[in-house]
This record gives sequence, C-alpha cells and structure tokens, in this order.
Amino acid sequence: LFRMKPLFNRHGLAQESNLGISPLRLPQRLPQRKAKAKVVLPRSMPLTQEARSALEKQLLGRQQALLDAISAGDYETYTSLCDENITCFEPEARSHLVTGLPFHKFYFDFGAQLNVKGVKPLQRDLNTMSGASVRLLSDTSAVVCYVRLRQTVKQGSPNGDYVPETVVSQETRVWQQFEDGWKNVHLHRSMMS
Repeated sequence: LFRMKPLFNRHGLAQESNLGISPLRLPQRLPQRKAKAKVVLPRSMPLTQEARSALEKQLLGRQQALLDAISAGDYETYTSLCDENITCFEPEARSHLVTGLPFHKFYFDFGAQLNVKGVKPLQRDLNTMSGASVRLLSDTSAVVCYVRLRQTVKQGSPNGDYVPETVVSQETRVWQQFEDGWKNVHLHRSMMS
C-alpha cells in the first residue's frame, strides 16, 4: 500500500513529499504585533433615576408608536421613527441582514395596493409589548426588548368566517438619539411557534 507523506510536518513547515514534489518555500513568519483596539465610548452625563425613568418611558412610547404605524400602514410615521439606514434580521429577510428602508416600504406598498383593490382589513391590528425591557447603553443609545403580541382577524375557514389570531414574535430594537429625536437603527425579530 502506497502512503503519501504529508506536505507539512507537525510544526507546519513544508517538507518534501514522496511524490518528488518539492515544498513551497514559505516566507519566515514575522513576529506578530498585537494591535490594540482603541475603543472610544461616547461621553455621557450620569442620569438621575428620575431622568432614566422618563427616558425609558419615552423610548417605550416611541416603540409603541412604531408598532402602531406598522399596523396602520402609515409609512410616513414609520420613516420618521426609523433611521434611513436601518438594519434588520427578520423572518421576511430569510436570515439575511437587510439595510435601508426600501425593503420595508415594499410591505407598506403591498398593504396600500390591497386597500385600493377593496380588500380592507376588518380592523387595525392590536400590538402589545409583553415583558418590555429598556437598557440604556448611553444617553444617546438604548436597546428595547419585548415579546410582541399582534392580534388580528383573518379569514379562517372556507365558508368565509373570520377568526381572531394572535401572532407572537420576540423583538429586539436598537434606538439611537439624533438631532431630530430617537430613531430605530436596528431590529431583530424572531417568530415564536
């Protein structure tokens, strides 16, 4: 039985094989300098408990306004609450990172087209944030996490009956304060079965 010698020895250095192939001449390894990453954190003022509570309440209010805009198909309000370069991971993106508002606009436009064709929802969806948590990263950035309960009505049977349905998802949203207010800059949504 013919056995080939490995092209590299146990130290990772090239050696001649039994096929007569000469080893590649690899350059000597230069000593690696460890680069020190310089992290610059935003300067922030310490918040009083009262200011922190007010800011958390404001962020939860903006988050609820965002969910209400989605349910109402109100793209203008949605864009006022989102950064134009928002990034997201969500089921509709099929595990891809999506950047920008055009991806989201498609769904707003689709809903508007249904309304023009006479297909109107029986009622606006009701969104509830369950177990909402706000984590302030600085006085200009925060993470809001919650379980979203979206109550809706859909056609549930072949005879045309409508039935209520609750769709549940876990959502994490990153908010950043800009000159014109707090904007959603990233979201991650996972559906729960």
